[in-house]
Amino acid sequence: MSGGGRVSGVRRVVTHPLLWAVVCALAAVPLLGTPFDFGGFLLCLAAGWLLAHALVGGLLSLRPAAQSFSLHIVLAVAAGVALFALTRGVTPAPVDPAVTTAVSFAAVPAAGWVWLTLIGRVSGLVRADSARRAARLVPPEWTRTPDAWELRLPVVPVRLSTYRLVLGILVAGGGGALLAFVIGFSDTAMRMSPLAIVVVLGWLVGLPVYGGLVLSARSRTVEVMVRVGVDRIRVERMPDAAPIADLALSELRAIRWAALETPTRLELRPMIGPGLVLLFGLARRPAGMAASLPALPSGLRRRLSEAGLAARASRERGGDALLTREGTASTLRPGRVARR
Repeated sequence: MSGGGRVSGVRRVVTHPLLWAVVCALAAVPLLGTPFDFGGFLLCLAAGWLLAHALVGGLLSLRPAAQSFSLHIVLAVAAGVALFALTRGVTPAPVDPAVTTAVSFAAVPAAGWVWLTLIGRVSGLVRADSARRAARLVPPEWTRTPDAWELRLPVVPVRLSTYRLVLGILVAGGGGALLAFVIGFSDTAMRMSPLAIVVVLGWLVGLPVYGGLVLSARSRTVEVMVRVGVDRIRVERMPDAAPIADLALSELRAIRWAALETPTRLELRPMIGPGLVLLFGLARRPAGMAASLPALPSGLRRRLSEAGLAARASRERGGDALLTREGTASTLRPGRVARR
């Protein structure tokens, strides 16, 4: 072996976390039960983390990945069992009490690190799978005709006032559920952290409510064609082209194009008359269609800008846009929004 290889090998041994885990453990045991007990406690914590770091590092480098992941699960279960046994005082009789104490202290960060890294691996797999599926999904696309921009997509059309009322009910209901839980189960709530309370209510109350809303919305899904012409915007129910909304661009006070904001939607806010919200993110979509809306084409944005609808830079994010008109004009003829 060359001199460089020997130096590299020595460096790997000296810097390996397993070596330092042993060093910290050996240094910690004599300190426990002495005036330097706190130093021994810190060394035990360091030893436990270093041991777990070494084990997890070895698992991450193991191939194939399926075997590495399986052994990581086994290690996490073993760490949990060991931690449970130590908290119950289940230890071999001849073991020195100082050693038992040191192992108990070291087991907490060791088990925690094993579990955290396993959770990280599971989350990484979920994110990677979601990213792969999202990469295969395609958003609907704008079509350019000689006199209009057209976009065909499934939506749930609702009045703007109804949409805001539902949002208000959900916010008030969430606050009411939280208040009722804190008052009605005060003893339990006092033992829980705020995050735990939110998680519990989210599962018990929020998830069923959200599921009901999604089912209701998908049952009301219709396919529409959004057509922006030279001076008008028209929303037609397909395939019979029945009008849902027909507005002159000069009649619009604002347009919100929420391409990424949850839920993805298009809001039409006329200066006179009811507004309209086209909920795309909650609609029942064909297989392979993404839940995000396509960005507004530059040519369409110029057309809207020429009609007096200027983008508010502070509300732009990704493909989201809020285009508003300065002032109002009460003398304009109101547009027509069909009742559902």
